[in-house]
Amino acid sequence: MEIKNAIKNLSDAHFSVILANFNIGKLIHDASVINNVSHDEVIRKLSEHNFSVNYLYNCYRAYQKFKTEKFLKSLRASFEGLLTWGFIVNNILEAPEGDTPEAIAYWEDKLRSAEKILYTIEYNVVKNFHALPEAVKSQIEGLLISLGYELPNGKEKEKIKIAHIADIHISEKLTTAGKIVINPTTGRNRRLDDIQRCLTYAVDKAIEQQCDLALITEPFDRYNPTPNEIDVFVNEVLRLAEHMPVVIEPGNHGMDRNRMNASVFVFLKGYNNIFVADEPTTFYYDGKVLTTEPTMRFGKKGSCFVHVLPYPVKYGNDGDPAEAMKEHIERFKKIKSENALSVLLAHTTVAGSEGADYVKFLSREPVLKIEDLSGFDYVALGHIHRFQKLSDRIYYAGNIERIDFDEEGQSKGFIIATLDTETKDLTVDFIETPATEMKTVSVDMFKEIDWEQRINSNVLYRVVGVVNSESKVELKESVTKFQEKAPLLLKVQVISKEKQNILAQRITDSIQDEEALIEFLKAKEIPENFIPEIVEYHKNIKQNA
Repeated sequence: MEIKNAIKNLSDAHFSVILANFNIGKLIHDASVINNVSHDEVIRKLSEHNFSVNYLYNCYRAYQKFKTEKFLKSLRASFEGLLTWGFIVNNILEAPEGDTPEAIAYWEDKLRSAEKILYTIEYNVVKNFHALPEAVKSQIEGLLISLGYELPNGKEKEKIKIAHIADIHISEKLTTAGKIVINPTTGRNRRLDDIQRCLTYAVDKAIEQQCDLALITEPFDRYNPTPNEIDVFVNEVLRLAEHMPVVIEPGNHGMDRNRMNASVFVFLKGYNNIFVADEPTTFYYDGKVLTTEPTMRFGKKGSCFVHVLPYPVKYGNDGDPAEAMKEHIERFKKIKSENALSVLLAHTTVAGSEGADYVKFLSREPVLKIEDLSGFDYVALGHIHRFQKLSDRIYYAGNIERIDFDEEGQSKGFIIATLDTETKDLTVDFIETPATEMKTVSVDMFKEIDWEQRINSNVLYRVVGVVNSESKVELKESVTKFQEKAPLLLKVQVISKEKQNILAQRITDSIQDEEALIEFLKAKEIPENFIPEIVEYHKNIKQNA
């Protein structure tokens, strides 16, 4: 705001000088008419009082050309307020008089030419600043800084560090051991606080490691986040954007299926250093991010093309989504430069990755192959919640916080990818976040004498097993004690002793592969309508094998 005010004050100061000189020209004209003498005579008389003859003639010519203050003000507006007296004097002799179409066209042409010349001069001076003679350099350095230019440090950037943060899934609907638990300190869902803790940690580390660029995919768990969910994300992403450009891809959960609806990320519009892509988009990174290809040649060492391939909600519905994605990838590959790096941020399932088959069955979604994603210096993937390397250049970062017990024991975190701008060598560091620990224990644990002493209130527990009807009362008492110490998710089946024996015999002696698979899928709470398709897929695997 202070900079804007300073620029406005400067503009006002320039225009005050122009108006004052215009009015002096009017006074010369009026004196000439009232006294019935030529304007030359009026100027000669004034010059006897130590006024510059050249200056007085310029004032008079300005009045004769512009005629009214109104035209002066319109001229100022067309040049975004940065209109100076020197510019007017240097161009006034050839200018048509008044505010005729010819006069307007003349000044617009002059302004455009001046702007283009200034831009070219400024660009080349900044670009070649360190090649200038020391005497010249010292004279213009302060001027360039005052104009807002960031002077080059004399050498090209040797490395680009990228913070790759995926599948944050900010949600206050997540449950703690099957129910929503409110954190008494914050008054919010405990699981929302868990996610924020991990996101805050990732942002802190990215800033601490002095990353140059942040790539984020799927911040939210739904396309219409609540105020609390938005608040968590905005607070952290604004901190990140103070230190580096942030490119955001909404993910499959973060986009409305209705293509006509606006992006949920409209609330981020106008924030400095934050860029959102819900359709295939190329950004241009050169110390800062540009949304359109620069007019000057782009592609020096230290620059980077950042291609974003979102989940195909907005652009892949009319045909085969996978084919639409491949077409955009091929288009991205054609945008290249000998020296610039090329990075792809994508939210998709890749065949052969751990968890790909499970996601494919549940979502019936497009699947890409590893070879489809080749040709980039780094591919930052989101969608599958497990950190994994698919090739030397292609990585899933996984999610930053455990969402459910299927992720028990998995490492959670984000990636800092470092690219050498000379050799294009890639180094990948996986940074673990303080994700909530999840632990599955057997119902037999309650038989141990010291089980209560081993409970950690910061861990999410799940108890699984089978108890007979006779032990049900004892189990209930143990569960009550457990829940006083820590969140507990029960996955316990209570059956009679006789039924337990029959079930054990059936499992060990007579159960078929298909039945075992169905029992397993039901235990995993897979939706009933997906089970036949999974079983069929299982049959095909056996036959092909």
